[in-house]
Amino acid sequence: MHRLTPDFRRLFEASPSPMLVLSPGFHIDAVNEAYLQATMTTRQGILGRPLFEVFPDNPEVPFLDGTRNLRASLERVIHSRAPDTMAVQRYDIRRPESAGGGFEERYWSPLNVPVFDEHGKVAWIIHRVEDVTELVRLKLESERQTRTTEELKLRTRRVEQDLVAKARELLLANERLKEAHDSLERMRSQELQAIAAHHDAEIQDRDRRFRAAIEASLDGFDLMEAVRDGQNRIVDFRIVQVNAAIEQLVGMKREQLEGRLVCDVFPVTRTGGFLDRYIEVVETRKPWTAEFAIDADNIHAKWLQQQVVAVGDGVAVFTRNITEQKHIEAQLRHSQKMESIGLLAGGVAHDFNNLLTVIIGYANLLSDQPAVSSDPRMSNALRSIMSAGTRAAELTGQLLTFARRQIVQPRRVNLQELIPEAERMLNRIIGEDIELKTYKSQNLWSVFIDPGQVNQIIMNLAVNARDAMPRGGKLIIETGNVVLSPEYTRNLSDVAPGEYVMLAVSDTGHGMSESVRQRVFEPFFTTKEVGKGTGLGLATVYGIVKQARGHVTCYSEVNTGTTFKVYLPRAGDEASPGEARVEASGTRGNEVVLIVEDETMVREFAAQSLSELGYVVHTAAQAQDALDKVASLQGPLHLLLTDVVMPGISGKQLAQILQGQRPGLKVLYSSGYTPNVIVHHGVLDRGVQFLPKPYSPHELAAKVRQVLDWPGA
Repeated sequence: MHRLTPDFRRLFEASPSPMLVLSPGFHIDAVNEAYLQATMTTRQGILGRPLFEVFPDNPEVPFLDGTRNLRASLERVIHSRAPDTMAVQRYDIRRPESAGGGFEERYWSPLNVPVFDEHGKVAWIIHRVEDVTELVRLKLESERQTRTTEELKLRTRRVEQDLVAKARELLLANERLKEAHDSLERMRSQELQAIAAHHDAEIQDRDRRFRAAIEASLDGFDLMEAVRDGQNRIVDFRIVQVNAAIEQLVGMKREQLEGRLVCDVFPVTRTGGFLDRYIEVVETRKPWTAEFAIDADNIHAKWLQQQVVAVGDGVAVFTRNITEQKHIEAQLRHSQKMESIGLLAGGVAHDFNNLLTVIIGYANLLSDQPAVSSDPRMSNALRSIMSAGTRAAELTGQLLTFARRQIVQPRRVNLQELIPEAERMLNRIIGEDIELKTYKSQNLWSVFIDPGQVNQIIMNLAVNARDAMPRGGKLIIETGNVVLSPEYTRNLSDVAPGEYVMLAVSDTGHGMSESVRQRVFEPFFTTKEVGKGTGLGLATVYGIVKQARGHVTCYSEVNTGTTFKVYLPRAGDEASPGEARVEASGTRGNEVVLIVEDETMVREFAAQSLSELGYVVHTAAQAQDALDKVASLQGPLHLLLTDVVMPGISGKQLAQILQGQRPGLKVLYSSGYTPNVIVHHGVLDRGVQFLPKPYSPHELAAKVRQVLDWPGA
């Protein structure tokens, strides 16, 4: 590789695709950073070694042939002197001993390309791979779910077809036997009468078995015969037989149904188009299936599925209650929609926080300049900028809360201890014409949550209740211990049964319609006048509760009032994580700080802020740049201030590398939001120092000084 040009080396190292450079003897001559990350290896651990010694087949899975296939592909490249693309291969990767050892199942899409020397011989082979493990797993899971779904559908159709066929067979047999019976009666011979008696018994036995099967079915069953007019046209159907399941579905007794015209019993049969469909089934002999809701405008509407088949001069109607299935589908759709909105909101908030860091930060720096502070017009303009920036930061904070990307530090708390302070705040904002009542449960269980977020929940729900009572009313706050049963949580896709602490906030305001209630937790959805609300208050409540593994419900009646119930899981016996608090001793310093931030304006602002306070500041736009600068740095390095999410190596990985090189190096993370890199489910890992964006020069200086002064950072 020493003969390769510097340009090629830089392109090779910067490539996002994992790549190796192999000798004709399949030794590893070069490797890029992307390959090391993908295979959990180190440069010094694999350079110069044979490829198949570094990456042997997994001995625990003897049927794998990744090594054989790769070797064959490389040999084809040498002999054919042409690139060779391989099919997706399973090639397990050996985990480092620090990660537990053993092998990890991985799938790869490889490409092997020859590189020729000046004599036209194969000098190297570039081995590029793409890790497609997640795609393969998703495909396998999708195929498994598809097979399961198709098997269930096929089984269901077979059961339905068998039941319909048996019903039709029994009905036709019944008709034939009745015809035989009538014929035998006319002949009036003793022998034939005996035969008729035998047939009667067979008819009764068949009829008894048919009725028993129909009666035992969980699906409703109606047998109806056609009613024709003088021109032999079907004008209605008479209900001949029903089973017990139909009585449960329609809420009527058998005696109220059998013998009556279906359009008299259920007028919707004619007005809803069902009669035309039944007639079509009789005339075409083709089954018909439909799903429909009874009392569709009601929140408790009942969903039914009907399958109609022709039987003689009539129809057999099988009706199934699919209400629970519809509720589960609706819950899934709602959960997916809220998750999609949360991902979008989190991404937007992250980008805005980077911009707000620069806006608020430089506004603060300008306000400290004598030329600006002595000019009232400029000072007022800067105050307006900082005020607007602060308000925008609050809005992005609410977006992050909804998206469950806000960093929190929960602890074990009892809601009873937080209610009194909330009462004092509420009495100042709800007005004199609203009566506040609180009902506290005895022996209330503890929960695991950030106390500040509990106050957010109460304040947002109380403000929403206040705005619903412009002419006054009652605001009621209640707490209690509850146990959510499996029956209650069965139709809730993201709620587990168990012990919860309930916080209920109720009002006697104007209430809301069902269409409004269904959208009440969506961000930016509001029924208030323009300028009267952001539409983020209830979305914030939703995000906080979901981040705490809880559940929130809304019940409302127009002109009656609304009740929000928040269910937070009961805390276990584990102790709350503690965090040492160190007050910053001033904000100036002379330590050496390395700032790693991929956003240029944020990086320059942070560097200027700390430089003006006396710190020696080095900057880098990405992790590899930072590693190069540290390698050439002769003196000490006291603090790494790094963004969490960056292209290539993440902030956490960079910190681990540098702390390995420089023991004692302190780390301060910063981000507009962060996935589960230094936090888990939005909860800050113990011992991790974090500065959320946007931040002001004072906040940056104070946090840097605090981390440098804290022995445990």
